[in-house]
Amino acid sequence: MTDNEPVIGNSYVGQKKQNAKKILKNFLIFLISSSLLIFLFSRISFEAFEKSVEKFSVTEILLIVFLYIITTIVRGIRLRFAMKKKKKDALKFCSFSAIHTLLNHVVPFRMGEVSLPVLINKYTTENIVTGALSLVIIRLYDFIMVIFFFLMAVSYSMGTMGNEIHAYFIIIVCFLFIASVFMTIFLSEFINFSGRIVLKMFSRSGPKKAGIGLKAETYLDDLKEKMSSLSGIDTYCLLPLTSFFIWLTTYVMFYFVIRSMDIKLSFMENTLASSAAVATNFLPVNGLGSFGTLEAGWTAGYMFLGVDMDDAIISGFIMHLVVVIVGLIIALAGLVYLEHSKKK
Repeated sequence: MTDNEPVIGNSYVGQKKQNAKKILKNFLIFLISSSLLIFLFSRISFEAFEKSVEKFSVTEILLIVFLYIITTIVRGIRLRFAMKKKKKDALKFCSFSAIHTLLNHVVPFRMGEVSLPVLINKYTTENIVTGALSLVIIRLYDFIMVIFFFLMAVSYSMGTMGNEIHAYFIIIVCFLFIASVFMTIFLSEFINFSGRIVLKMFSRSGPKKAGIGLKAETYLDDLKEKMSSLSGIDTYCLLPLTSFFIWLTTYVMFYFVIRSMDIKLSFMENTLASSAAVATNFLPVNGLGSFGTLEAGWTAGYMFLGVDMDDAIISGFIMHLVVVIVGLIIALAGLVYLEHSKKK
């Protein structure tokens, strides 16, 4: 018993240190996001915000809401493809996507991501691991498409002078399309390569971290197996196409918000500017409701293209409120449907 006491004591102390580090990290994240939010709010007035909202016509609002709903539906279809489920489950997976998207926006510290595997486990026969692996797969496709749209927007900006589009813009777009196709084709090999690198990194960091590395490798092996279980049409056609459509409608929605505020930017320029806000979605952490971090990225992107700071901040808040309000309504409808279907 005496020999075991130091081991137990060290383990307890180590756990307390880890918990203290997590609390400190979360507090710093909250402090930074709150500071950003206060700074952004201090730059605008309620009157200016109200005037910007009044610029939106009913038709424009309905169009933005329609685009958000369509994006949510396609997210559900993509999730169904990733999990190889039947067409009759379409509404269920659309509900999963609606709830997951909302929680990922409003729950701090990226805890909203956990909701998708939990929902899949609760309302289907699949377990949490399968849901988590499906989430990783769709996030990989998201990452590829966001890079594609961003680089396409950058190449457009580099390849235009006035209204003239240079030939090398077309060449760069073709190259990006081919590169995206190759990245999709060799995604399993990339996952396998990443697993080997992770294992080597942790194996050189001592026995404790080597155990973490082995768990990470096991998880990556499961992910590779999940990818291999997908058919060729899922991997190379359905998942890329649905991912492309999701991000296309998302950027179109951003474009209509900016256009409704009389901010004169082309679709490609808007895509480039809003990419800074989109990039915040891939950060490992976020503040409460993503307020502060998302607007800061949005504001920086639009200011880079010469948009007035106040207009950039207001448009960011309007876009964020649209996503949260419409997302909340759709997510509640989805939850009602899931509970109703569960009782059958």
